[in-house]
Amino acid sequence: MAIPKLPAAMLPLKDSLEVVFYRDAKMDDGRYANNGWMQELPDPVTKLTWDNAVLVSRMTARELGVQNGDVVEITLNGRSVKGPVWTQPGMADFSLGLALGYGRERAGRVGTGVGFNAYKIFTGKYIETGATVRKTGETHTLATTQSHWSMEGRPIVREANLAEFSKDPGFANEIHGTEPPVVQSLYPNPLDAAKKTALHQWGMAID
Repeated sequence: MAIPKLPAAMLPLKDSLEVVFYRDAKMDDGRYANNGWMQELPDPVTKLTWDNAVLVSRMTARELGVQNGDVVEITLNGRSVKGPVWTQPGMADFSLGLALGYGRERAGRVGTGVGFNAYKIFTGKYIETGATVRKTGETHTLATTQSHWSMEGRPIVREANLAEFSKDPGFANEIHGTEPPVVQSLYPNPLDAAKKTALHQWGMAID
């Protein structure tokens, strides 16, 4: 059985974007917005904390001329909302991901005013098409616990055939094509005599 094609009017394009609304993994529909622990918890996909964002693919970001932190205005069905852009690997092209549950005006001391309120353009349908995006010229700093999505030139798997292994059995200890990195501590370990007076001290206790 052949899968029917979507009507041309429903296909997401640069000037007619798809919008996917979703209940946030931490805020749900907004009921947990005043919980500081939940706000601090990184999103399982975006790794953002204390915020939601307009999620776009890398190609969509290039087509729209935006980058992380650019505030854009999304207009859908005659209603608009502003939010910062976040480029998310794996997003479908010409699709915007908007987390619900943020931007509450009376959530309490912790949650009031955190993020933007995507409910302003939400009509009850979790997927809609026909949205447009406009750059506002404003920027917003987003907090994230993971700001890159690549191996930074490091191989994911180190492999060799039998001939290469016979020649160098320790090949897996080397990084292909580069010198092994010099790993340094952020807080160098002071000499034994200076440990008690060193500026930076580190310790761990397990109860």
